[in-house]
Amino acid sequence: SEENNLKHKVSLTNKKDLLIEGVKTIDSFDSNEFLVETIMGYMHIEGKGLMLGKMDNDNEELTIKGEINKLEYVNSNKDKEKSFLKKSCLVLKKKL
Repeated sequence: SEENNLKHKVSLTNKKDLLIEGVKTIDSFDSNEFLVETIMGYMHIEGKGLMLGKMDNDNEELTIKGEINKLEYVNSNKDKEKSFLKKSCLVLKKKL
């Protein structure tokens, strides 16, 4: 049953190989950050040279490779979007 599968686990090896279990979707990602929806809420991952290793939808597992510098749970996707928007606005203001 679905209740038996509700498991969230995070495993980081040598700051380079990240395995996350209990992943619903990847909202966005690039080489510096990933925003992932897990069964325990949204998770924000920051680093350098980040790459999507494998997304196994059947087992709700995600692997990310690269230099992992920060793992953070965020309240919601909207909070994260506000953060991205604020960052973009600051960059624009500096350029103007």
